[in-house]
Amino acid sequence: MQIEQCRSLGRQSMRISETEYSGDRSDFREQMLLHNRVEGILPFEIINENGLRIYEYSVMGMETLKSLCAHRKLRAEELKSVFSELLKSVYHGHEFMLLEDDYVVTPETVYTDAKTKTEVAYYSGYGKPLRDQLRALSEYMMDNIDYKDDDAVLMIYTFYMKTKEESCTIEDLMGIVNGPSREKAPAEQQEARTAEPMPPVRPLRPEDRAAAMAEHAAFREIEPAKKSVPLSPAEIVKAAPRGLILTSLMIPAAAVLVLTVLIKTGVLTNAVTARPDVTKTLLLAGIGLILCVAAERFIWGRFASVVRESCRTAAEAEDEATLMLCDDGMARYPFSLVSDEYPAIAVAKTPFFVGKDPKTSDYILNKAGVSRYHMKIDKEGEQYTVSDLGSTNGVYVNGKRLESYKPQAVRRGDEIRIAACTFYCN
Repeated sequence: MQIEQCRSLGRQSMRISETEYSGDRSDFREQMLLHNRVEGILPFEIINENGLRIYEYSVMGMETLKSLCAHRKLRAEELKSVFSELLKSVYHGHEFMLLEDDYVVTPETVYTDAKTKTEVAYYSGYGKPLRDQLRALSEYMMDNIDYKDDDAVLMIYTFYMKTKEESCTIEDLMGIVNGPSREKAPAEQQEARTAEPMPPVRPLRPEDRAAAMAEHAAFREIEPAKKSVPLSPAEIVKAAPRGLILTSLMIPAAAVLVLTVLIKTGVLTNAVTARPDVTKTLLLAGIGLILCVAAERFIWGRFASVVRESCRTAAEAEDEATLMLCDDGMARYPFSLVSDEYPAIAVAKTPFFVGKDPKTSDYILNKAGVSRYHMKIDKEGEQYTVSDLGSTNGVYVNGKRLESYKPQAVRRGDEIRIAACTFYCN
């Protein structure tokens, strides 16, 4: 198979031709594309020349991804735009029963107008696994991104690692590309992206929850072990507030004062010799010493446990809030909401806010009935919760409207409706 770029006066095209004659092969997909325009696929016509079938694609006003990368290194937003449009075209192709492995996804066959439009060649009978093509394309892009842009680096490396998995799907890759960046983009760009309808996904619905939970029962039964945080006595004392230190010093001082008062008042005096009774004094001093040590161990033990728990919680919160590449190369988003109509809500931190206000919302849902401050997603221990922020049209969990500002625990498969916009916990 040969790929050739053709330029002539007033005409720009690309040709893909076979190196050997293949006969008059054709199928309904080819015929459908010849007579219909499918979004994201370059329009083409078939030319028979010297006994060979040549696909000639019209690419006027666009340039190849290879040509674009030759001019500059791509940043996250540009990379996201190209890959998002590319994956959308493949996803929309499912509606017309187009075969994923017949897309020709190379730097020379992916075209863009450097704004929002990206189109790819489709060659009936190409038959090269799409996942392998996308992995090769992501390897190529690793050499052509701006490595000063952390979001671009994270996206392309995560994308590459995902394509190496046997279970990789288009939906998985779309989730990576359309996931939130660590730095919030300008409000106008976020609102424009949110308003654009995205391809449907296949969420877990409530009626499918039982089967899904049974499938993942082993995973759900394993509770993550709490990390132990070793702390030395010196670190604990250093972290102690001044009041606690003063209290620990006052306990033995108070014991000595009580013992002195008892001796002075004659309580510990022998009635026969009129001198302090040694037995009573030693017995009382021993009891006082035991009580002092017990009190000190109790208050310092309680404080040490509080310090350890605080350190462990802070470490876990830092791990959870930091977006990083995991062992499998995937960006870890422990909680997300998916929809048939809207972009997925990937919660990378808590609290997470959903609403129309671009200044305060982590996810902008610019739809009728959605309030400026509509819903909050938070985490209590290991359980995620949603709460209504006093919105006009409410937040519904499995059809039941929530009371304002009262968190409701949710789990995988629950239906969450924000005004008239329906999502599912995934």
